[in-house]
Amino acid sequence: MRKTAVTLLFLLSISGFAQQNGISSKPVNDYLEGRTAAMQANASPKDVDQAVSGLAEDAVYEHAAFKARIEGRENMRRGMLRYIGATRSARLDVTKSISTGTLVVVEMQLSFEAEKDGKWQPSSRRQVLLFDLKDGRIQRIVEYWD
Repeated sequence: MRKTAVTLLFLLSISGFAQQNGISSKPVNDYLEGRTAAMQANASPKDVDQAVSGLAEDAVYEHAAFKARIEGRENMRRGMLRYIGATRSARLDVTKSISTGTLVVVEMQLSFEAEKDGKWQPSSRRQVLLFDLKDGRIQRIVEYWD
């Protein structure tokens, strides 16, 4: 895990090594757009389907801080579906992205409102997502956030 974080920081810090200022990967764009749409008040399973459309069938999602690991596109889809309606007014702003062909690193700011005790509470966090690609599909997602 530490090696992945060091690699991630290295890729974010260098210039000229990889493409910056825009995400060139359709599966990654579909994931981010679908995930943001799935966090809106009017979200539907169609939004979740867009998010997972570019995932390999055996894709893996990991969140190191929460020691979370989800294996398989269908398990990720089911997990996302459980959260429809729990958030609204989601906005995702990509602050930096780097692509090396088989690796896409995205730094972003995510803002949304989440329902807590019957009231909508604003929330915002900086996130970094690491997408490993294989054969044009997302094989692995590693998520870090403050």
